[in-house]
Amino acid sequence: MPKLMTPLFTALFFVTPVMTTSGGFHLHENCFLPPLILWLFYGIISQWRWRSLLFAQLLLFVKEDAFVYVIALGLYFTFQNRFTFSVKFKRWLYIITIALPIIYFSCGLLFLATHGEGAMVSRYDNLLVNGESGLMMIVKNIILNPLYVMGMLFTPKRLGYIFIVLFSLGFLPVIQKRWATYFLISPLFLINLLTGWPYQHDIGYQYSYGSITLLFLMALLSVDDLSKQQIMKENVLVAFVASCVIFSSSILYSFTNNWTFEIHYYQDRKDYFDGIQSVLDKIPKEKVVLAAGSYTPGLRKNEALYDIFYHHDKKVDSKIDIVVVPREMQEEKNGYSETATLNLYKEAG
Repeated sequence: MPKLMTPLFTALFFVTPVMTTSGGFHLHENCFLPPLILWLFYGIISQWRWRSLLFAQLLLFVKEDAFVYVIALGLYFTFQNRFTFSVKFKRWLYIITIALPIIYFSCGLLFLATHGEGAMVSRYDNLLVNGESGLMMIVKNIILNPLYVMGMLFTPKRLGYIFIVLFSLGFLPVIQKRWATYFLISPLFLINLLTGWPYQHDIGYQYSYGSITLLFLMALLSVDDLSKQQIMKENVLVAFVASCVIFSSSILYSFTNNWTFEIHYYQDRKDYFDGIQSVLDKIPKEKVVLAAGSYTPGLRKNEALYDIFYHHDKKVDSKIDIVVVPREMQEEKNGYSETATLNLYKEAG
């Protein structure tokens, strides 16, 4: 591969729109996915046993659905013929990338069912029919209704998402002769495209970090193949990747050029926001608080703190002492989904 590819791909990683625009919403645990996926990939091709195990465990610890990324890598390395591994390392590979994530996910589901509200299968309600519920029903419907599932991929928003993701990488991820490489694209479908939760296929949110990192690896593998098989001349290949950097930078700028507005908005209204914080500071820290998401950082001193959008299926929780929300959230005309929940708490006194 041409030496210029190293700085070009480094630049491409940083200007790929999803990698930056996703961070514009808020800091999220998903931001740990890119480095951990890259470290795990590098650890495997270097045949590092214990370090690969460590990276896999750290990747799984990010969240319960992170097992998808580990298994995608495991399936790729199981069926690929690009990298050669010793027999001893192959055993480690199967344990680390296939057995471990399945055990982890199973234990995670059991823990959530026993000590929490279960897995967040509600984000896949579009795959459930006739009052069905549960992960197994989703799997059943995907298998028995493949045309319906495929039809879901061709909505305008999903098609726009796919185009931006692939265009920013010059469509390199799908220029593959080695079929095993396509295992790396599976999380894009499972995590981002099959769900009915609109933010999963919105590059402004954090749900794309893991999937796009795997697509980035696919682009890297594609360029490696194009170079080794001399399908494209080196100077043409360099020019193509350089153009990807330029196109990605342009798309990124179109999404981020107005980010300074938020900074100026705060600076111009600092007294207003300081006033809100002064009120939040007066709430006793021993109280059990239900709050609007934007107020939860300011209420972090309260040990028992819940987000009104997610807590208790938006029904009244008798443990709550104080409900803290913006005034406009109480008015029906503003269209907040939490308004109905607030009315229930008012009725409950």
